[in-house]
Amino acid sequence: MKALDLLLLSMAIGLLAFTITLFGSDYPRGFTDPATAETPREPAGFQAIVIHSSEAHPGLPFHFMIGDEVTPCGAWKAGERPAHTSNAECNALAISIAVRPGQTLKQEQNLLDLLERLCRSHHIDPAEVGAHFEVESTQGCPPETWNMTALRNELARRLEGTISARAPDPAEPE
Repeated sequence: MKALDLLLLSMAIGLLAFTITLFGSDYPRGFTDPATAETPREPAGFQAIVIHSSEAHPGLPFHFMIGDEVTPCGAWKAGERPAHTSNAECNALAISIAVRPGQTLKQEQNLLDLLERLCRSHHIDPAEVGAHFEVESTQGCPPETWNMTALRNELARRLEGTISARAPDPAEPE
C-alpha cells in the first residue's frame, strides 16, 4: 500500500470515529445518564430526592450538580450518602441534587430529565421530590420562588403509567 493510500485510509477511519462520537447519542451534549454513569455501590434504598441551590466547588455533599450540564458528583460515584441536610434520616434515604443559582430554561430541562431518570430507576414517587426548604427550615435553598408543586406535577405527567408505587419489599407480608 502506498503512503498516500494509507494516509487516506487513516483519515477515513478517523472521520468515521468522529462522526459516530458526535452523532451517536440522543442525549444533550455533556449529559451523563445516571443509568449508564457509574452507579452507587448501594443503588437500592433511595426513597426521595432533595433539590438544593448551590455554587459548584469540590467537596460539596451532593450526588448531582445541575448547570448547563448534568454532572455526577463524587458522592454518586462513590456510593456515599452525604450530609446534605441536618436530618440524618433524610441524608440516608435521599438523592441530593444541587442546581446552580440563576435558574435557566436549560437547567430546568436538565433537572426534569435527571429527576425523571432517577425516579424511574429508583422507583421514587414524584411526591417524594422536594426542595431543601421543604425538608427543613432553610431560607433560599433553593429559592422559595421555585414552584415545587408545578415541578412535581410535570414530573408526575412525565412518569404517568410507569411508576405506580415503590417496588414492594419481599420481606414484608402483603
